[in-house]
Amino acid sequence: MKAIIAIIPNLQANLLEKIKNICPNYEVEWFDQINPADYSLIEIIFGWNNQVKENLDQMNQLEWVQVESAGVDYLPKEIIENPDLMVSTTTGIHASAITESVFAYILGKGRGLYQSLKAQEDRTWSPVSAQQLHTLPGKCMLIFGTGNIGQEIARMASAFGMRVRGVNTNGRDIENFSKCYTLANARRMLNTAHIVVNAMPLTNETRAYFNRKFFADMNDQALFINIGRGGSVVEDDLYQAIQEKEIAGAYLDVFEEEPLSDRSPLWASEGITITPHITGQMHDYQDKVFPIFYENLQSYCQTGQLARNQLDKSKGY
Repeated sequence: MKAIIAIIPNLQANLLEKIKNICPNYEVEWFDQINPADYSLIEIIFGWNNQVKENLDQMNQLEWVQVESAGVDYLPKEIIENPDLMVSTTTGIHASAITESVFAYILGKGRGLYQSLKAQEDRTWSPVSAQQLHTLPGKCMLIFGTGNIGQEIARMASAFGMRVRGVNTNGRDIENFSKCYTLANARRMLNTAHIVVNAMPLTNETRAYFNRKFFADMNDQALFINIGRGGSVVEDDLYQAIQEKEIAGAYLDVFEEEPLSDRSPLWASEGITITPHITGQMHDYQDKVFPIFYENLQSYCQTGQLARNQLDKSKGY
């Protein structure tokens, strides 16, 4: 019997045909229509869901998983720790959408839009005081993570006239950053930053990195933005930092556990803005994801290797 390429995303019929045309030696099937008795024939999976996770032990011929996300911290250790199983991501497609979301928050906060929207709901003419309105030129942004997303945020911040500094594993210089630091020496810059952004992947080094001491070292007029990974932030510590006015505000799009529990105190904190992990989403998301899978599939069928975005399991990204 032929090996199976299992498809999870709801692809258009013409895209499914493209897959079949370049891989005639495989069966191409929707994952939810595969007979469980045939799970052992699955060699390639495009996408991920709980059904795959629950039946992973039956897929002993699995060679490659193409996920639809940039991060992979939700994948089980059987995938991450298997050196013979390739994983590829969609790193690179989210940068513009996430950057726009970051600046939507920054501009909304700095130009009084949130207060004005509340006043509009109350039908109240309530001008925001000039002391609460800020502009970006000359302000300092410190971005933790200088990959595709961090670089695009830096590019946009530079266009606004901001001074941009970055943090990465070895402090190497990156375009659009005036200076870069390592995780170990970045904290001495915290008090000079008006906006701190986390765009790092979740690794052993970054887990719980943003803790009470970190927030205490920040400028008390600074904003903290997390569009990286929820596990990098100690949420109780952030909540306390907001309550005690150690920082001026926070925007969170990612959380340790998702969906965020309705019992979480973060919901009711006046200084915190929450979005439900949507900063990387866009109406044409699948149009951006499919070309990555298709290019990798062509390469895999010809050489057994992937062309782009293969996960470096030693690094976790």
